[in-house]
Amino acid sequence: MIFEEAEAYYRSQGCEIALFKHFYALVDDLIHEQLESIRKDCREAWILCGRLNYKGALVSVDGGAMVKCPVYEGTLLAEVLATPEGLKFFHELCRTKDDAEVILKTFERLFGMERDFIRFWTPDLDSRMTFPSRAAGFFYGDGEFRVGGDGFNSYGRSRGVRVCER
Repeated sequence: MIFEEAEAYYRSQGCEIALFKHFYALVDDLIHEQLESIRKDCREAWILCGRLNYKGALVSVDGGAMVKCPVYEGTLLAEVLATPEGLKFFHELCRTKDDAEVILKTFERLFGMERDFIRFWTPDLDSRMTFPSRAAGFFYGDGEFRVGGDGFNSYGRSRGVRVCER
């Protein structure tokens, strides 16, 4: 299923697609079986959980503010978060103000892997010009978890979350 199809499906069910911000906010509340279910899905397909709109070296996450986003090609997440641009990007992606260490620990728990096995990708600048609207997601492959902001015609799985009135 592509991102737009997943988004439409969940809306028709009274839900919204689970975005990075939802996974991030809920990871400490998930029980072992729920985490294992997410990890199993990641071994079979991309989990699509966000929309990125690139404009050169800038990116908007799920319609939010534009932030600087360098090109990352399989860069360790710890290295990404060690830079001001990388940390700001993940603040937008996860809708958090947590520091780099808390973000790393959260992704380690979500993926069940140490930080040395979590990598991040974004498209190069030429590709951003050709396909500025991308799906974001995560996947398990080659012994590591991959967080990607470079999918443009991505097929994968998704999860829904109930829309609650507050």
